[in-house]
Amino acid sequence: MISVATVGLYSNYTTLTSAASGFVTIFIANITASLGNLIAKESKEKVYEIFKVSSLINFWLYGFSFICLFCLSQPFIAVWLGEEYLMREIVVFLIVFIFLMYGLMEPIEAVKNAAGLYKPDKYVPLIAAIVNMIISILLVKPFGICGVFLGTIISTLSFSFWIRPIIVYKIIFKENCCKYFIDIVLKFLSIFLVAFLCYYLGELLFKEYNITNLIGRGVICIITPNILFFVTMRKSKEFKYLVNIINVMFTEIRKKLLKRNNKISKKIIS
Repeated sequence: MISVATVGLYSNYTTLTSAASGFVTIFIANITASLGNLIAKESKEKVYEIFKVSSLINFWLYGFSFICLFCLSQPFIAVWLGEEYLMREIVVFLIVFIFLMYGLMEPIEAVKNAAGLYKPDKYVPLIAAIVNMIISILLVKPFGICGVFLGTIISTLSFSFWIRPIIVYKIIFKENCCKYFIDIVLKFLSIFLVAFLCYYLGELLFKEYNITNLIGRGVICIITPNILFFVTMRKSKEFKYLVNIINVMFTEIRKKLLKRNNKISKKIIS
């Protein structure tokens, strides 16, 4: 239903989203791996605390990656391959929105898998896949490739996005899941606002697609979201928890380095 040329153009963008996903996975893989051990040994309050910390890390890393992908994909591909390989802005937004949507869902998915909660929603992926296919086929003719992406977004938001949090909060955390949905909606909105701010600044200051302007846009995308995220998150319990862990890590590294230097000094003296 869509030309092979369009699929070829799309593959250039998936290369970028795959690279960004690999970058984020490096930082969050250990947290995800430790959740199973926490669920087995710790109280639900401790598991919930670590879940909130991992959600903050996911929000920061995926939010930053989304902003960079949304603002830099077009100029990067224009410089890399040429402007004839660019897709429409709405297509780029939908591609990176799917990347962000799955990224922000990862913490709840990690807790669910670590706890072995597969039966409560065992038919959800099958139903979502069928709905995805039907909606994509219906929308692909009037909207082109955007219709395919809308099928993925609608099916995910209709099923996995809200069913899995309800299961996890009810069975594991024993908390009201309304605060989760309020929190994740606020995260989406804050990321979108910062993304459009960075996009507007990039279009205003660096209009043409060339290597110099790409670097300029990159500086905006690196500085602006991280400063805004820091200002808004620095007083939260999760952020203070992370800062404390980082301080402990640096203290331990410093102790080991001092111990090593002392041993070297003794050997030189002797």
